[in-house]
Amino acid sequence: MTAAQSIQLDAEGTGPQMQFWYSPARFRMLSGGIGSGKTWAGALECLRQPAGSAGMVVTPTSDMSEEPFKTLRAIAGPAVVEVKRGKGDRFLRLSDGKEIYFRSADNPDRLRGPNLGWFWMDEAGQMKDEYPWNVMIGRLRRQPGRGWITTTPAGFNWLYDVFIRKGTGDPEIETVIAPTASNNLHDNPNFLASVKSRYSSEFARQELEGEFVDFSNSRIRREWIMRETPPPGLPVVLGVDLAISQRDGADYTAIVALSRAPDGRIFVLDAARDRLPFHSVLEFIKARAAHWNPVAIAIEAVQYQAAIVQELLRTTTLPVRGIQPGKDKLARFAPVEARYEQRLIHHAAAMPPAFEDELLAFPNGNHDDMVDALAYAFAALPQVGQQAAAAGSRIFGGSHALPLAASL
Repeated sequence: MTAAQSIQLDAEGTGPQMQFWYSPARFRMLSGGIGSGKTWAGALECLRQPAGSAGMVVTPTSDMSEEPFKTLRAIAGPAVVEVKRGKGDRFLRLSDGKEIYFRSADNPDRLRGPNLGWFWMDEAGQMKDEYPWNVMIGRLRRQPGRGWITTTPAGFNWLYDVFIRKGTGDPEIETVIAPTASNNLHDNPNFLASVKSRYSSEFARQELEGEFVDFSNSRIRREWIMRETPPPGLPVVLGVDLAISQRDGADYTAIVALSRAPDGRIFVLDAARDRLPFHSVLEFIKARAAHWNPVAIAIEAVQYQAAIVQELLRTTTLPVRGIQPGKDKLARFAPVEARYEQRLIHHAAAMPPAFEDELLAFPNGNHDDMVDALAYAFAALPQVGQQAAAAGSRIFGGSHALPLAASL
């Protein structure tokens, strides 16, 4: 009995997964929210291909191939009879003779050569253009000659152009939308509500509904900005976005001060930016810390920025904490955007005009340094109210980096 014959699709598949599996279209896209079962559906579709066929799994980077590789091995189980894990390349052979190659799209021309019967592109929304897709179409020289994509959308990019704008009405192309809520097999029943509460409505449409959303416009509306003087005595967190340059047009070093009230309101107390050399950056941070006496100072700690973190830890007792961003700017900012939309973020009366100019232009403004600093400060806000914030110097002190996602 082959692996494909041993899997009962109608027993576990969600509605969108079933539609995706049984679509007659030659090229299909399962556009899904996070946790909607995209990768699982794509992996199982590999096992549904004809015995003896050869296929390829393509991911944006070689590191990203690990997830579909593990998923395929788990689903196929004992049907896997051969495994190879070379540097950046993986390979599976199944008991029914299927051969499955794993490659990355970071060098698309390296995808040329194999003659394939099918291919699967996972998280294709993160590929910069349609060139890898076009290369893979040219590999389909054997039966059944099919290709499919599983992805979370990423704006109106090449996927939207190929599958929605040009593909609508084309009998060879079908797009299936899989909202996160369509997958009722989550181990954590609170997952969806927890994530949704932290996303703005537009970001939730992309990340949870699997819809294509145009993020080219500014993310914050002026009417979302509340203005209020904060109550006295709230603990303060500083977020720092670093840039070490004095030339005109360069990025700024930016610092934003935040507090959270016990009722959940967040107050932007202050924002400042300047173009400074290394040692002046240190003094800039020390001066803002002396003014605000923060319980935490969150600083991006990658590349040269890590030297600032290390120097402050070496020469001061400030509660500095390095942050590993781990996401693009829009994803980092999404939890902050959600709070603005919910009218939970209040600006102190005397905010510098440049801060709100950056905020209202993001992500299309000339500068977004203070916006990044705001996201870092928000990530460092203790999550359990004023009592936890009072302990912030203990929680956030030290030299280990805090993943930004861990605080969202």
